[in-house]
Amino acid sequence: MTFEEIENLLRSFRKIYLSVDRDEIGKSLADLKSAAVAKGDEIAAKHAWCLESVNDVQRAYISAFAHAKLGEFFDAWCNLESAEISLIHLRPHLEESFAEYFLDWIDLYVSRYQQLFPYRLFSSIGVIVKRRECSIWGAKVGLRRGCAHRKGEIYSGEMCCDIICESELLEISMVEHPVNKYTVPFDAAGEGHNDWIDNYDYTQLAFIIDRVVSPFDEWEMTFTTRRASRDEYLDYSESAECPCGSKIKYADCCSGKNWFDVPHANVSFRKKLPENRPYLVRGHGPGVKGRLTRRSGDNRFWTRYCGLPRKTQVGGKGEYSHPCL
Repeated sequence: MTFEEIENLLRSFRKIYLSVDRDEIGKSLADLKSAAVAKGDEIAAKHAWCLESVNDVQRAYISAFAHAKLGEFFDAWCNLESAEISLIHLRPHLEESFAEYFLDWIDLYVSRYQQLFPYRLFSSIGVIVKRRECSIWGAKVGLRRGCAHRKGEIYSGEMCCDIICESELLEISMVEHPVNKYTVPFDAAGEGHNDWIDNYDYTQLAFIIDRVVSPFDEWEMTFTTRRASRDEYLDYSESAECPCGSKIKYADCCSGKNWFDVPHANVSFRKKLPENRPYLVRGHGPGVKGRLTRRSGDNRFWTRYCGLPRKTQVGGKGEYSHPCL
């Protein structure tokens, strides 16, 4: 394939995402890049790298949606993180063409889907770097010896960065805002087992993913609060974290109040959804029923689902193969 043919395929991403051969695109770009490097054509080599990154972002987003549909939520999370990292590296080199390749839209929905995941703590390592090399020349890099390249720039079709070749682990911390979002902690299956158990509550993500058909179905979630009655929490453990979100025990917070505010989420979908999908996920309270509304300044109808509590068990793992994978 030529550059022009690949560009047209990547621009048609939304229409042909199920039929496009990502591996074939990747192979063609690798060949084009090799030819450009052999000729000393840095512009063409950089263009090939940019299109490789576009292909990777589009593939990662589609894969994330497919894994989420199958209930493989951590795999979906990893693909979203992969897309986010590639977008960060790509933006300085292709920002003017982001909309052309649907990357602005992907960037927005990667963030929206990420906010639905229940992961709040991540592991973060501290190391002593003993040896690092330039990714372009392979030369040793140190405090007094840098490479001749600018980090993040593209040379011979590759991005310049430091590669840590030797290090010593100092510590592992638990943080809320990590650089590496892949490091989600899970419970071990038991002593002597290498497996792990996923005990996270994916209520919000399951609610959305069960109601969208395509990776391009539009939706919005807004977080607010609602007034809850103490009677709704009669079976709630006094030692559990208070449902108001204070992170204090219920007994020491809102247990003695007749009414208190609890976290609440409203969801709007662009298209009307199937009748067999409930308008409301019920938690301890009655919630509000969904309705079709016309949003201010928008001629399109959005189906609005009100009353999604943050702690409700819904949905289950899909029992089918998704065509995006």
